[in-house]
Amino acid sequence: MASRRRDLIGALAETALERRLAPLEHTTIDTALAATVASYDVPVLPMVVDHILAPDQADDPDSRLAEDGRQVGHALRRLVAGDLAGLFDGPSTVWFDPTLPMMSLDLSAVRRTRRRSRC
Repeated sequence: MASRRRDLIGALAETALERRLAPLEHTTIDTALAATVASYDVPVLPMVVDHILAPDQADDPDSRLAEDGRQVGHALRRLVAGDLAGLFDGPSTVWFDPTLPMMSLDLSAVRRTRRRSRC
């Protein structure tokens, strides 16, 4: 389950950033996801974003994770608090079956909105 969550968050971040994630950014996502899952029964993206932008002191004693995850955190924040709010703010309204081999998300609106906002 953790790897599927990590893959989904990574795919969302790469789509929002319009580039591949750097290894440091993967680490910030992994750490934030682990902290969120440990703290909440139903982890949702806003909680993960909060942990990316402000990691727990125990996970980030020298504040490097916070710096390494800034771009990823702010890109994902658009999905929960910015111009794309409402897409991933809360628990799913559809039952999720983690045993299924695939999940499909149409993120084309994320790219279209981002392009238009650059005008």
